Amino acid sequence: MSAAFVARIKKHLRADRARPTLFAGQEALTAGDLLDRIDAAEQKLIAAGAPQKIALALPTSTEALAFFIAALNVGENTIYFDPNWAAETRDKIQRHIAPDLVIDKEGELSLCGSSSRRVDRETHYTCFTSGSTGLPKGCMRTEQSWLNSFEADQDFSNITPQSTIIVAGSFAHSLFTYAALRGLVAGAKILLLPSFHPGAIFRHAATHQNAVLFAVPTQLVALTEAGQIAPQFCKILTTGSKLSPELAAKVKTCFPNADLIEFYGTSELSYVAARSVRSGDAPSLVGQPLSSVQIEILDAEMQTLAAGEIGQVFVRSPMAFKGYLTEGGFAPAADNISVGDTGFMDEQGQLHLQGRADRMFQVSGRNVAPEEIEAALLALPEVNHAAIFGETDAKRGHRIVAVVQLAQSVDRATLAAALRPHLTPYLMPQRFYLCDNWPHTSSGKTDLQKLAAARRTNSVQELT
Repeated sequence: MSAAFVARIKKHLRADRARPTLFAGQEALTAGDLLDRIDAAEQKLIAAGAPQKIALALPTSTEALAFFIAALNVGENTIYFDPNWAAETRDKIQRHIAPDLVIDKEGELSLCGSSSRRVDRETHYTCFTSGSTGLPKGCMRTEQSWLNSFEADQDFSNITPQSTIIVAGSFAHSLFTYAALRGLVAGAKILLLPSFHPGAIFRHAATHQNAVLFAVPTQLVALTEAGQIAPQFCKILTTGSKLSPELAAKVKTCFPNADLIEFYGTSELSYVAARSVRSGDAPSLVGQPLSSVQIEILDAEMQTLAAGEIGQVFVRSPMAFKGYLTEGGFAPAADNISVGDTGFMDEQGQLHLQGRADRMFQVSGRNVAPEEIEAALLALPEVNHAAIFGETDAKRGHRIVAVVQLAQSVDRATLAAALRPHLTPYLMPQRFYLCDNWPHTSSGKTDLQKLAAARRTNSVQELT
């Protein structure tokens, strides 16, 4: 496909092959080293037949980054699978995505045969977000949406060749994929941390100046609790869930020289609004819409609401995704997109968030669809009924709570062990509650409001 932004990355790498560019654990790669690895990965893909749809299921590493960039340059749609998915989840997704080639955890290339489902020529990259039908949904983006995002965030991120981008998360999370590519496109250095650990971040970042950290609020909680001061950081860029004023104050103490930037965005929408966080900001504030973004607040009849009135947030943006790739096929995105958030615009034209219009909630910056976990629980012979709720948690945004009616008596450990093979680890409930008298609506569906009320009043018993 010869991606335009891959060409920009290679231009920077060729300009000074001796420049230290990529750091990961004990590895330190020069620009020339990284360029050679990307070129070698491209040759492997070309030798495999230059497949159109290339899926990666690799943990974060220098090898994964090289193969990811190579796949973007060679293929038409690069798809990043979560290497921690349960085998059952991956098998189902792989069947409906139908990639031509998969690069697995060992870095081996596995040909899957020529796919009968061709990709749209504009499609460039597919990441995954939780879906309401029981499987993660593929969010398909175009190369132009990447380029638009890189340009739009510069006013806030101010990433330059002198920056060091800290990538402290899995490439299966689109934020960290974005961080690595965003830095390389700007000619910056990349500090890659295969797994998040506060001590490792402070230790490795200590030798780098102009450090820029992309993080979700859960990670910021852990960093601030580590009790260290990091003056070498100049930018902290956070997104994934709402930043609380209390956490913002702690971040300012931990990173005294850093400008704290909150972005509101999603895998589907990319960046929507941003603000440089200041003390005294309203807790609901997420900032000014980016220059190319139009936001409308609509009521249930799809009528535009005035400033200060709460409704559902709809977004028009050249950075938005192309559509979902699901079990049912490709579902194109509308021109005016909502991901279920509610909020309002203030008199200054800034966006404030109030909550979710549907049941989805976030855990550590990841969207969680309760239906996905409920489906896994209901597939177990031990469970008759199940409902999932998000319980507010200061560190993670929410913790996952399950309310179940059991078909047979089991303890918590047994139920969790039966469920674990069917769910990605971050989707595992932290608490289980028993409800023997399961409430139903008049149409026979689970009465979620009654269950939520029973939880609030401690009318359900915790499974031990």
